[in-house]
Amino acid sequence: MNKGKSRSLRKFTTLRAFAVTLLIATVCFPIVSESAGPWKGQVVDKETGKPLEGVVVLARWEKRYTSFVGEMGGNEYYDSEEVVTGTEGRFVIAARQTWTVNPFSEIYGPEFFIFKAGYGRWQFRDFDSWGLKDAIVSAERTRAEWRRFTAEGAVLELPPLKTREQKIQSMQMPTRVPYERIPMYIEAINAERISLGLDPYNRSSPQ
Repeated sequence: MNKGKSRSLRKFTTLRAFAVTLLIATVCFPIVSESAGPWKGQVVDKETGKPLEGVVVLARWEKRYTSFVGEMGGNEYYDSEEVVTGTEGRFVIAARQTWTVNPFSEIYGPEFFIFKAGYGRWQFRDFDSWGLKDAIVSAERTRAEWRRFTAEGAVLELPPLKTREQKIQSMQMPTRVPYERIPMYIEAINAERISLGLDPYNRSSPQ
């Protein structure tokens, strides 16, 4: 056997051994995606600063797939949790420990959907004073607020809406979430839709 063939054989044997080792590691030691938490917050009226009771807070997680070369390969529903704020406007979403045996997938989230009739989409407290500054300041403050969200707790503002059109545009339905997992969110959205003269969502409608 010439030297070229010998080197090729050794290279093939090494690659095969590496592939087998990687397969064993993937099966026996699933990749862990550390999701921080719990998420603690207080929802307040943006104009008055007063706590808002009866706000539906929905957290959604997705499983995202990537290809061998790192390209996005799609996503699907993974998990969700919904809670309602009490008299002080406070809520807690439990921490998640998530993992996947697929090396080309990860658990992403949570993404928050927060709804109360007559109010717009949520933002961190005082966002208007720092969110529109230069990109570096905004990014640093945003990271700080998310850290606070999973530590002592963040304050989230909801802006009161004035017009029917604003209220219609503010109703955001999460995609890829089974309706049976978000009964309180759908009930709140449907009550607002009916009050605005719109048809309610059908609970059996697919996502």
